[in-house]
Amino acid sequence: MEISGYNWKVSLLEVSEVTSSFGANEAIFPKGSVFFDDALWMKEIEHE
Repeated sequence: MEISGYNWKVSLLEVSEVTSSFGANEAIFPKGSVFFDDALWMKEIEHE
């Protein structure tokens, strides 16, 4: 994904629980290879 933005603001989000049926599919991702990294809230995005 690419976001072509001119000006934007970002804030960190606090996450208490994460689930993903796609990320849990061991036929696609080996066990332990998918993990939650961070969550960001982008706002006031001026874009093309």
